Amino acid sequence: MRVARALAVFDEPSYSVGEFAGAVGVHRTTVRRWINRGLVTHWLTPTGRVRIPQSAVDASVTVHEAVAQSA
Repeated sequence: MRVARALAVFDEPSYSVGEFAGAVGVHRTTVRRWINRGLVTHWLTPTGRVRIPQSAVDASVTVHEAVAQSA
């Protein structure tokens, strides 16, 4: 049985899972895993699609770049 999640509306641009993956430089599956683990701020549209706010993209790009540079 599916559990309903609360919908949220943000006053900033948002991105799809694919757009977010492209911006961060990872695969869409990785983004879905991050979402399932609660690592990425997101919300669902009324049709059930995932949207990720610009602030989450900015934060993830910064973290991803730092990890890539340390490797």
